Amino acid sequence: MGARWWCVLAVTHDRADRYVRVEVLRRRWVFLVPMAALWIVPFLLPAQWTTPAGKPIRVALLQGNLDQRIKWTAQGQREAVNIYTTMTQEQARDIDLIVWPRQPFPCLSRKHSEYWSK
Repeated sequence: MGARWWCVLAVTHDRADRYVRVEVLRRRWVFLVPMAALWIVPFLLPAQWTTPAGKPIRVALLQGNLDQRIKWTAQGQREAVNIYTTMTQEQARDIDLIVWPRQPFPCLSRKHSEYWSK
């Protein structure tokens, strides 16, 4: 839900809380109809937020799921490189874009440049 929808929700809830009483409903039905429309109309309208442009691409999101107990060890760093290299090679044939986590290897790039050179 977007910010506008939350604003509509807050305003209509506040107004409904004030006006929804049996004796008031008889006099305020003119207010309740537009308020109900604010709730119903968004569900009836089509919600296409984007328009496709060009040929669709195939994307793979990779997640190594390394064991936290070994992730920060030298063995864990080598294992991370092997896991991501293997997964990337397996996916590279059929995929246009491969997305890795922001920090796939638990080490600094300048400290272990041999991992990043692969």
